[in-house]
Amino acid sequence: MARLPFVEGIDATGSILDVRPFSFRRSKDVPLVRERTNAESLLVILRPTAVRGTRVDGRRLAQRADSLARIGGRASGQVLVRRSKPPPASLWLLENPLATEDQVLLFPDGWLAFALADPYRVDWRAPDGSYRRGRVLPFETVAVGEPMRRMLVRERWPLVEPPFQPGELPAWPKYLPAFDIGALVPMRDGRLAIRRTTDPMQKRVVYDVVGRTGQLELQLVLPPRTQLVAWGRAHVYAVSTGENLEQWLVRHPWTAEVVPRS
Repeated sequence: MARLPFVEGIDATGSILDVRPFSFRRSKDVPLVRERTNAESLLVILRPTAVRGTRVDGRRLAQRADSLARIGGRASGQVLVRRSKPPPASLWLLENPLATEDQVLLFPDGWLAFALADPYRVDWRAPDGSYRRGRVLPFETVAVGEPMRRMLVRERWPLVEPPFQPGELPAWPKYLPAFDIGALVPMRDGRLAIRRTTDPMQKRVVYDVVGRTGQLELQLVLPPRTQLVAWGRAHVYAVSTGENLEQWLVRHPWTAEVVPRS
């Protein structure tokens, strides 16, 4: 546990949200890797920078830390694939492209949002420590078939021709998970935007917008290879990725009533 924090947000008082790998999955014939990508569960820790009423010292974390929850990790197993025939001989440590984890985000005003994958919902924790359990959100199940698996492998390794087949990866889920890794974006008005797992057959990116009641309020449908990164006073910012992996920042006008367009 003696490592730098995985910072998932800092609030206006300087408190830090730290999400740490807690337990790890052992895979047959694979050395145990104690990394977050191989964690079965995650420990959610809130680290205040100072006790209430004292001067905030941003140069260090306070000794006091609150362990708030354990949430599900992404570990779905790992596989070692060896290819001895050139060109060249290679060794691949593979994880499934659809492996995902429960996620949490700290807002500037001290609220915490927990995005949980199974069942798909958003729980909220207020600064006073009270919890609001969200309802199960609408979620259309999309089957993961062989054409989708091949396309996901090509997208995961876009610059090489992988010397393995989709069936050699750790077990694929039967359906697309609700959301991707790193799916959460805080909106300026306090709502949460969640990037849904992209269906490669649909050529679009969908974000769910969830309010602090835990209900789905609207969906944003964006062009493929687009990722929202931040909300400003009058704009929402996104990163677009081209076919050759070049990236550029895009700024869209935004109000509560206007959906950003490309």
